[in-house]
Amino acid sequence: MKFTHYSIILKTALAIVVLALLAACGANPVPGGAAVKRSEGKPRDMEAELQSLLDDWLSQSGVPGAVLAIDDPVYGRVIVSGGSSGKGPITNEDRFHVFSISKTFTAATILQLIDEGVLALNDPLAAFIADYPNAERVTVEQLLSHTSGYADYLDNPDFFAAVASSLDREWSWAETLQYAASMPPIDEPGRTYSYSDTNYVLLAGVIEVATGNSYVDEVRKRFLDPLGLENTFVRGYEAIPAGYIVGNSDCSYVPQEVLDILEDLYGDSGTCHDGYLPGDALPRAAMDTVGLGGDGIVSNAADLIAWARVLFQGDLLAAETLEEMLAFGVAHPNYGLGVSRTRTQAGEAVGHAGGGLDGEAKMWLAPETDTLVVAFSNQTGAIDLGVLVSDAFALVSAGKGANSQEALQQSLRSEDPAVREQAVDSLLNQPPETGVALAPTLLEMLQDDPASAVRSAAARVLGPMGNTLANQEILAALALAARDDPDAGVRSWAVKGLAFYGEEGLPYIEAALGDSSREVVEAAEEALKFAGR
Repeated sequence: MKFTHYSIILKTALAIVVLALLAACGANPVPGGAAVKRSEGKPRDMEAELQSLLDDWLSQSGVPGAVLAIDDPVYGRVIVSGGSSGKGPITNEDRFHVFSISKTFTAATILQLIDEGVLALNDPLAAFIADYPNAERVTVEQLLSHTSGYADYLDNPDFFAAVASSLDREWSWAETLQYAASMPPIDEPGRTYSYSDTNYVLLAGVIEVATGNSYVDEVRKRFLDPLGLENTFVRGYEAIPAGYIVGNSDCSYVPQEVLDILEDLYGDSGTCHDGYLPGDALPRAAMDTVGLGGDGIVSNAADLIAWARVLFQGDLLAAETLEEMLAFGVAHPNYGLGVSRTRTQAGEAVGHAGGGLDGEAKMWLAPETDTLVVAFSNQTGAIDLGVLVSDAFALVSAGKGANSQEALQQSLRSEDPAVREQAVDSLLNQPPETGVALAPTLLEMLQDDPASAVRSAAARVLGPMGNTLANQEILAALALAARDDPDAGVRSWAVKGLAFYGEEGLPYIEAALGDSSREVVEAAEEALKFAGR
C-alpha cells in the first residue's frame, strides 16, 4: 500500500474521529490510564443468536435447509446451519451451488488478464468470438457490466425444453449461446443496463480463447488452488468429493412444456411433488454445464468468506483495476464489473447474490464495519434468503454498542494471528471510543505479538492515533519498532506511523534511511515526503 493511500485512510478515518471524541468528552485518555470507561457487559453469544435467527427463517420460509455465516472483526467468524438436505442434516461445512456469485470468479479472471496485458476493457468481442452477433461493437467492459444489449438465453422458451430433453449430456458454452443469438437484442451496445447471463457465458468463451486454456483450468490455477479454496469446484467439469447439496426445483417457475418432457422421459423422478422437483432425482450433466461463466461454482461458507476477503481487499487485482470493478453508477447505480452493491444495517455492502429454481446464495461485505455475511439455501421459499441476510446484518450491527469493546478485546486475544490482525485493522471502522480504550492493548501487540502481520497492523493504527493523543509512549514504541523489529514490514509501517509526529518523528525516519531493507528505506523516503522534507 502506498503511503499516500495509507495516510488518507488512517488520518481521516481514525485521527480526525479521535479528535472529535476528545473534543466531545474533554478528556485526554493516554494509554495506561484511559479516561473512556469500558463496558462491563457480558459478551454476546453470537452463535446462539444467529442460530435462532436461522431457525426462525427456516420455519417461516418453508425452506428445507440453509447455512448462514458472518465474518466480523468484533464477533469473528461464526457459521450456523439448519434443516435437511433430504439425505441428512445440513452442516456448516456443506457445499452449495452459489449461482451468480460465480460471476465474481469470472470477472476476477478477466480483470487479472487485463492486469497482465492479455486483454483490455475496450477489446471488441470479435477479437475472441468473431462469429457472434454485434461482436465487432460489443466490448469486454460491456459484457462485464451487462450493457452489451444481448438478451438472456434464459428468456428463450426453447432453451429449457432443449435442456430438459438432454439432461444427461454436457453442454458447451458455444451451444448455450445459440439460444441468445437467435433472440433480438435488448438495445444497442453500451446504451442500456440489462442483466443477462449471456454476457458471462461469452466471457467464459473469451477466457478460453485468450488463454488457450479451459475456463475451469484458469479459475483453478488463479484462485482455487493458490487460495486454498479446497471446498470450491466448477460443477459438471470437476469431481467433487462427497458432492454438494442439490436443491429442489420450484415447479411454479418451470414451463409446463418442460414439466411434460421431464415426466415423459423420467417418470416419477421427473414429476413434481408438493410443488417441487427433487434436485438429485434427475441427471445433472446438462444443468451443471449450460451456464459456465455465469454460474456453476460450488462452494461452502468458509471458502466464500475467504474468497470475498481476498477479492475485495485488493489481493488479486491491481488497485486501479479493483477500483474499476467497484465503479458503481457508470452503467447501473448498483452494478460494477461483475459485482453489485446493496444497503444493509451495516451500511453499503458489495458482493453478489444468486438464485435459481433450486435455491439461493448471498455474499455481501459491508466495508464500513468490515462485516461479511454469506448464506445458502437449498430451495426457494415463501421468504427470500435476502431477508435472512438483512436480519443477520442488523443483528451484528445491533451488537456494536455496549459489548463491542469486550468482544473486540476477545478477538485481539485470539490464538489465531489472522483474527488478531483483522481485529486491529477493524479499529478504523469502530466507534472512536473503542480505538482509544484499546490503545494499551495495541501498544502491547506492537511490542510483543509473535506474528509480524499483527505487529504491522498495530503500527498502522497506532501512528495517527498516538499523534492525535500527543502520546510519547506510542512515539517511543514506534521508534523502537522502526529500528529493532526483525521484520522489514513492521519496520516499514512503524516508519510511516512516525510521519504523523512531525518534527518529533523526523530523526527516527531519517535513521531508517540506513536500514538494510529496501522496503524500509522506501517507506522512510515516502514518510519524509509526507512530512514535507
